[in-house]
Amino acid sequence: MRGDGLAQVRVQKCGEAFCAVNVWVKNPGDEAVGDRLVLNVKPVKPGQMEGSAYDPKRNLRFSSKITYSENAMTTSGCVLGGLFCRSVSWNKVATR
Repeated sequence: MRGDGLAQVRVQKCGEAFCAVNVWVKNPGDEAVGDRLVLNVKPVKPGQMEGSAYDPKRNLRFSSKITYSENAMTTSGCVLGGLFCRSVSWNKVATR
């Protein structure tokens, strides 16, 4: 569940990458169930992965960093060489 409680994703392998797919969205609009983010990340140290991400809906590529533990993760991404960055916290929840 995203930290703001407005979306829930399922993270799973998709080929050589990981995909984060929206499985629940509180207020569909810009985001919808089924939207996905393709994460091409590799471990850099325990609890941290880095690489890139691709949003096919918006045709947008950006750098990506994920820090994680058993029950939580934080995703960070930047576009335009780090000019615009955003971090989002996530908490593990029971599968819907």
